[in-house]
Amino acid sequence: MNLTSRVFWFTGITGVGKTAVATALKHKIQSYLKPEECNKIREFDSYLTSANRYLSRSDRDGQVDLVLRQSLLFSEIAHQGGIVIASSILSDHACIDTMDMIFKRVNIRPLLIELMCGKQTLIARDHERNLYDIYSGKVTNVSGFDREYTSLRPAIKEGKNIDYLSITTDELTINETVNVVLSHPSVVNA
Repeated sequence: MNLTSRVFWFTGITGVGKTAVATALKHKIQSYLKPEECNKIREFDSYLTSANRYLSRSDRDGQVDLVLRQSLLFSEIAHQGGIVIASSILSDHACIDTMDMIFKRVNIRPLLIELMCGKQTLIARDHERNLYDIYSGKVTNVSGFDREYTSLRPAIKEGKNIDYLSITTDELTINETVNVVLSHPSVVNA
């Protein structure tokens, strides 16, 4: 398993576990690397969280522009042999076209990992508000959304320079989810 020059990009609704799984993936990857190689890993959840003010504009052009900037940064890090672990909410299929265009330029195939979970899991994980109301459209403009979240799977078409993995986290532990990511053919056969 060659983990250098990799981009692991987690997406999904708030509360699905993107940050928890990304952090666990980072620790698992560190266990495979020599201590002096651990500085190759770049985690961008805090960067993306601080960008949520920009994302909350809820306009398509703003989100695509943000994904363009992130893709440029992540592709450059991976092109130099780094490992990127990113978490963000990608709510527009135009984001996929933008990612594809940028990563093709440097011949890097990011692994887009869309985490999903059912309504009951969302409600059980939510301690402050009913997330299901947010994603069914009853509450709007949360994390940049003004509509119901839909899967990005239809946007990953033949010929895209993006590997895609959808994981339903309802009955998986965080470590089991990380193992699913690391067993994806694009990682194993790299």
